[in-house]
Amino acid sequence: MCSVIGVFSKSGKNACPQAYELLCALKRRGPEAFGLKGLHAEKKAATAQGLLPLPDSPVCLAHS
Repeated sequence: MCSVIGVFSKSGKNACPQAYELLCALKRRGPEAFGLKGLHAEKKAATAQGLLPLPDSPVCLAHS
């Protein structure tokens, strides 16, 4: 089972922390792999081993 999350901030604030909180709420579905990606971020923010620094982006996509 997997989940896909998309967060968009109309005010331009960083949407990635909210996407991460939503992923944490859904992690019971499968902790094997997850990730976050900001709109203009160079790297993914997460791996199965842990988080890298969260991107600063008004648009964030996440999966678990």
